[in-house]
Amino acid sequence: GGEGAGLFRTDAAGQIGKLATGRSLQEELKASELLEEREKRQGRKDLVKKVKVGDFVPKEWAVGQDYAFSPTASFRRGEVVVAARTDGSLRFGQVKGERKDGTFEVAVEVGGNRVYPGGSLGKIFT
Repeated sequence: GGEGAGLFRTDAAGQIGKLATGRSLQEELKASELLEEREKRQGRKDLVKKVKVGDFVPKEWAVGQDYAFSPTASFRRGEVVVAARTDGSLRFGQVKGERKDGTFEVAVEVGGNRVYPGGSLGKIFT
């Protein structure tokens, strides 16, 4: 070989699987997963900025991936949350405030606030 011949060849069998970047395939996959999660979080963050109270939560959103319900979750005034409605739908709501009994007043429709215990509101992963 001439100049540059074997530039990406490895010298030891233990190095097989290393990419030109010097990272292993597992490291590349992990980096790819982290980038994908970052992009999903940014997508949720961008959507949350645009939604209106009462809008349906996207059907492709999943509990544990995009939002979570937890009795120990805390919410701040103005935070956009996932609210389960009596008709079974999941809609976006906005926290108006916390009450003395630990429940939250949430706007879930134009002109309508409802009271929810913290565990009944979904925390959005942003």
